[in-house]
Amino acid sequence: MSGCVSHKEYRTAHKTCIVKQQETLCESSSQEQHDGYLLNFVEFDDQGLLWDREQLTNVVNTLRSQEYLDSGVIMIVFVHGWQHNASFDDPNVIEFRKMLRRVHKLEYLAAKQEKRSTRKVAGIFASWRGRSVPGDVISNLTFWDRKNVANTVGHGAVTELLLQLENVQIAHFDADKKKGKHNGQTRLILVGHSFGGQIVYSALSQVLLDRFLDLEGEPPQTFGDLVILVNPAFEAGRYAPLRDASLQRKYPAGQLPLVTIFTSKNDGATGTAFPIGRWFSTMFEQTRDDVEEKANRTAIGHFKPFVSHSLTWEKEASALTVPIAEDKKRSLEDESIELKHIENDLSALPALQKEWSQKSSQNGWALDFGNVKLTHLKTTDPLNPFYNVEVDSAIIDGHSGIWKPEFANFLRQFIVFSVLVTENSSETGNTGLHKE
Repeated sequence: MSGCVSHKEYRTAHKTCIVKQQETLCESSSQEQHDGYLLNFVEFDDQGLLWDREQLTNVVNTLRSQEYLDSGVIMIVFVHGWQHNASFDDPNVIEFRKMLRRVHKLEYLAAKQEKRSTRKVAGIFASWRGRSVPGDVISNLTFWDRKNVANTVGHGAVTELLLQLENVQIAHFDADKKKGKHNGQTRLILVGHSFGGQIVYSALSQVLLDRFLDLEGEPPQTFGDLVILVNPAFEAGRYAPLRDASLQRKYPAGQLPLVTIFTSKNDGATGTAFPIGRWFSTMFEQTRDDVEEKANRTAIGHFKPFVSHSLTWEKEASALTVPIAEDKKRSLEDESIELKHIENDLSALPALQKEWSQKSSQNGWALDFGNVKLTHLKTTDPLNPFYNVEVDSAIIDGHSGIWKPEFANFLRQFIVFSVLVTENSSETGNTGLHKE
């Protein structure tokens, strides 16, 4: 159709492209090898099918290679949302590269500090046609069309991608055990934004629930090490079964988060447009009461009965970390500032973990991440690993403000705190699935 963004595969070359001075040489490659990290692309069509299975095969084979088994790997999956795709200069692709670069620097410094080998870093950019027409004004009218496509994609081959990556992690655990290392070093972190959050939840909701229920009496396990959904565009009612199950059990001391949802208070797409559209699409559906009806029409992050935590901007920075406000006046891309943040993340970690061990069982606990405070709102067990977090607009500004420095810095610290631990400190972190 004239005026539409092509329904096509962007990454058609499946040999690894070694990025040198000109990144544009890799604009059609499904594997970009950068200094310090590997960026992989796996694309899905509007029916939820893989555009080319070779994309998936290549990333799995690479991550299962002896080189990666020997080093261990930090895998970060990002599923983008509305108005994005896998094109070389897509803003989400650019920001994801920055994120991977920072994780590599963090891992390099941590390994040096702890006198161990450095794990490799691999990003997987799971892409679909989030932008169907060019131009911001017209594109804004495609919200509900893209939501329907995201629902289809989430019930398609994305589940296979995620489970294949989890099998990679299990293979790494098995390889570590053969070396006498019983706390696997390979990590798997999943991030979904907007309709990407809907895709992730659609792909994994039943997996999450089944695993959670199957392990009653044991520490809870869900998917990989950490699932993060930012401004996700799905109904609160779809989250209800998992939330209800999480309220029925007890958790071990020091339990860290497993599934976290972060939604900005001023996200107009999910806060305003979403319930209006859902009102029209559900007006003939039957619900048993007003609460269920509202849950069926309200995005998960804006449904007050399910909100469990808050993320607030504090004027006075904690002594644990470098004040982000100072760095905002300069470029966060400046190497020295970036390294300062990363070094500070590492130096703050022991104190943060100690604080968590002391506070985590207390109703209403609060943790400081620099200028950002994460607070339990006393609506769930304080150790419940399912977080639905209401976020100040100073941290995430609107629907697409996920790369705002205030949130990017917090998220990096949150991931370090939650999962990027070494064998020597693994008792304080999530360790994913450990299959015998």
